[in-house]
Amino acid sequence: MRTAGRPCAAMSRSDSTNTLARSDSENGDELLDPEMLSLPGDRTPEEARLEREGCIRDLQVFRYNLYKKGHKADDWGDFADLIFLEDSLRVNCQTEIAFHQGPKTDTSYWVPELPSFEEEMNSLYEDNWMRTRAWWYTRGTLLGISGPLKRAFELWRSDPLWYMHPVLVEDCKSKGGCCGRNCGCCRDPERKNTSAGLLGVGHCTPNCHCCRSSRGFELSEKRERFLADRFSVCDYHDELRTVEDEIRPYHHRIFLAYFWGIECG
Repeated sequence: MRTAGRPCAAMSRSDSTNTLARSDSENGDELLDPEMLSLPGDRTPEEARLEREGCIRDLQVFRYNLYKKGHKADDWGDFADLIFLEDSLRVNCQTEIAFHQGPKTDTSYWVPELPSFEEEMNSLYEDNWMRTRAWWYTRGTLLGISGPLKRAFELWRSDPLWYMHPVLVEDCKSKGGCCGRNCGCCRDPERKNTSAGLLGVGHCTPNCHCCRSSRGFELSEKRERFLADRFSVCDYHDELRTVEDEIRPYHHRIFLAYFWGIECG
């Protein structure tokens, strides 16, 4: 019985050694598998090659097409949310500049029943602080959707004058903004010195002091609504869909320039 037991014990030790060896081997094989060392949305070799070759437009178009393969029905709403927050910060920025350019030292300019200059400034500061927090949260949500989208957005926004893309300049002109004149307000460094900070930099809103002076009249609420219905991406939020054909061509064109820095044609 003892002699019969010895080979069993030997086989047991051998099996144990073989099991450990197989386990080590399997772990080694998994480490050699590129898929086990990457996450969905990681930078592709094609992106690396285009970046190396300096083909930036092709790189951004490629990233857009990678994003399109996996984007969801509500993604466009996230884009609209970020645009809305940046638009509102630009409104506040240009309102603050208009207040500074107004006759704040003339007491007759400020009606007693209305907030004082200091109160208006404090209100804008608080609103900008809250909207900036919301912007960072929305940005994080948006960039968490897709690796290619994140890389495209960060590359595009690394240019401080990203908003001077021809499509966005044309959009400013079409709204009667300063890009249609030679005043250079949209490039004015003063805009980054307001309480809205760098997020307040960009194209004109109805509150731009220069635009109001050039226009020569105040926009009524009805007229502002008319312009918003035609131009605002944000007001179109509820109708945005995944399929590009269901998005107005105007809005799709703005999205491409705004987030990827590209345009069709």
